[in-house]
Amino acid sequence: MTPVQSEQVVDFLVDLSKPEFLELLQRVFDRKVAYEESWDESRFFLGIGGRVLAVWENEEETDETKWGLWRVRAVAYVDRTRYDDGYPERWGDKSFTQHGRCSTCGTALSSYMKSAICPICGTQAGLT
Repeated sequence: MTPVQSEQVVDFLVDLSKPEFLELLQRVFDRKVAYEESWDESRFFLGIGGRVLAVWENEEETDETKWGLWRVRAVAYVDRTRYDDGYPERWGDKSFTQHGRCSTCGTALSSYMKSAICPICGTQAGLT
């Protein structure tokens, strides 16, 4: 791939809405192996790293410029069995504001819809 082609791919991905971006990467991650060992299973997934100001986490904190610790969440896939065809996409460029934790593997999750699938282990998850 040439540098120009690479930049065109990046521009295409950046222009996608968040739901379209997630759907496209889900299809890629379903087909791309992170690493392969007979004794170790792996998956690629989309994640979000975030942090908030420390005063939001600790009422005893007085420094309004100090950041809290970084947290990582896996972006959960939409549970297609719970929605009509096209339903999530009609919502446009939604943010990943639904959160929860996978009941099977314990991974912290975020999605743009409440009914989701853990991208790590495939368990259905209800997010709030």
